[in-house]
Amino acid sequence: MNETEPKYPERIRAQYEHLSAGYRRVADYVLQNYRDVAFMTASQIGRATGVDTTVVVRLAQRLGYPGFPEMLAEIKEDIKRDLSAVYELMSTERTPYQVFRRGLIEDRHSLNFVLSHTDAETIETIVGKLVAATAVTVLGEGSAAHAAALFALRLQTMGCNITVAPADATGRAALLAGLQPGHVFLAVSLTDLNAGAAAMLKVARQHGASTIAVAPSQSNAAAAAAEHVLVAPARGFGLIPSVTTVDAMLNALSSAVGLSLDQQMDDSWTRRFERAYNDLNASQRAAALSPRTTAMEIRALLTQPELEVVDVQKPNS
Repeated sequence: MNETEPKYPERIRAQYEHLSAGYRRVADYVLQNYRDVAFMTASQIGRATGVDTTVVVRLAQRLGYPGFPEMLAEIKEDIKRDLSAVYELMSTERTPYQVFRRGLIEDRHSLNFVLSHTDAETIETIVGKLVAATAVTVLGEGSAAHAAALFALRLQTMGCNITVAPADATGRAALLAGLQPGHVFLAVSLTDLNAGAAAMLKVARQHGASTIAVAPSQSNAAAAAAEHVLVAPARGFGLIPSVTTVDAMLNALSSAVGLSLDQQMDDSWTRRFERAYNDLNASQRAAALSPRTTAMEIRALLTQPELEVVDVQKPNS
């Protein structure tokens, strides 16, 4: 297959809204169980998804493949990439230790998936959008709320104009009404149980904002509604999905944004931050002094180090 042609996840995402319920069941199954699908026949996939074998074959053709074997060959190429990373079979025992270990292995597999399925062009595009934005809004649905808030905090410390979307409908409506071209709306969704992220992305896009989704699969409702998608698998035990991959992805994304900002901006904001931090530190020291403060306590306060910002060296051009 030509390297410039879209891979099966991108093809599924592009066609997903136009697929019938039966086709969607097969598409979801392929995306979420591609390691199993690579070694299944069309009839086996049909039985697993409750559709006729012809639906599986026709889906491959709808996605632009001559037939099912060609799509399967591409999925097997993904398996080869995954096997280049350390892959460990998980025990099926239900002891506390094995469940603990299995959770960690699932998270490792999810991180390996991100490393092998996230390309440089996607990251550079998303980082460019975030750096160039006049304003950024972040929304985290359900258990992803804290990850979104922490991502916003990281970017705030870099001087970005970024806010976290409110939880109430009135606040969200007011936020959406203020969106315009030049703004970026990023939503993090770990399941399809909440439709809020997808709805917000659709309206934000209608208002001209650039939209980014961090979602567990390309077929997630939020992913289908956004212009740009980062896939962060969230497989876990019970009803609450794992947030490990989302946390790691957003942390890495904030680091990439920080590097880009360092390369494009002078050190004026960095110096302002340094002065503000040291002024605050000095004010806190003064407030801590009282008539009853002992000489030893004063000496300890006055010897607290000031913040020293080390400039990031720009790469040689």
